[in-house]
Amino acid sequence: MVTGGTSMIGRPLVQKLRGAGAKVFTVPHSEYNLTYPDSTAEAFAEALPDYVIHLAGHNGGIDYNKNWPARILHQTSMMSLNVLNACREFKVKKTAVILASCAYPPGEDLREETLHLGPPNPTVECHGYAKRLSEIFARQLVKQEGMDIISLVLTNSYGPYDNYNVDKTKVVGGLISKFADAIIEGRDEVVLWGTGKPLRELAYCDDLAEGIFRAFQEYSDELPLNIGSGMEVSILELAKTIAKVMCYKGTIVCDTSKPDGQMRKKLNLERMESILQWRPSTTLVEGLNKTLDWYWGEV
Repeated sequence: MVTGGTSMIGRPLVQKLRGAGAKVFTVPHSEYNLTYPDSTAEAFAEALPDYVIHLAGHNGGIDYNKNWPARILHQTSMMSLNVLNACREFKVKKTAVILASCAYPPGEDLREETLHLGPPNPTVECHGYAKRLSEIFARQLVKQEGMDIISLVLTNSYGPYDNYNVDKTKVVGGLISKFADAIIEGRDEVVLWGTGKPLRELAYCDDLAEGIFRAFQEYSDELPLNIGSGMEVSILELAKTIAKVMCYKGTIVCDTSKPDGQMRKKLNLERMESILQWRPSTTLVEGLNKTLDWYWGEV
């Protein structure tokens, strides 16, 4: 079972699992609501999974987090609690819980053992605390039931099937939407929120799916495992790169009256590289070109 199996990361992950011979159940949103225990139990009764990878969550960009923090915290937490409890009830052999880098306290080099050493950045605490709760509940189930559950922390992702609604999407999806609208409408200016100075570590969705695929087979430890790319870029440089790839000739303006969000959240990847003997290979330009090939076919 892969919750969030039709998402940006879920799709390539499901492909990899099926390519390895697995029968995969993707929990259709139209049939099951994982925020409710009964609906979650129905999904498990239908799938009877041996293995579960929990990708599903509810979150958005800075403005969406600001407007709907309680909704994000509640829905993301309830999904994780219900899925993990169902894994216990249905005696699942192994489970992976997918966390996000926003769960970490702010820092320059985010190591797995520091996950709970301070609060998340206030702009993302609703999603960060929800993801921390997933990891905490997983550890309690390991203690109480002896279950095999791993927690994987993913860096910022982008790619096909991302949410390109500017109110809900993350940085790459939001910028692509802005530049696409400017091109279609003939506007000669695109405005970025904040100073453009914050740094973001970015990974193409297929690479993160590969990391999850490898970790699910090779990793088994209560300590979370970071899955990232090690590639950082400032928001402004990212915008310039996207503009170049999209052949946008207008001006990029930084609106400093808007918040920057967290200035940096780069994952430390020493354990990932040591345990998995792997690192993502897709460059930013390669990933953006693949993303835009899909995006222009959907617009």
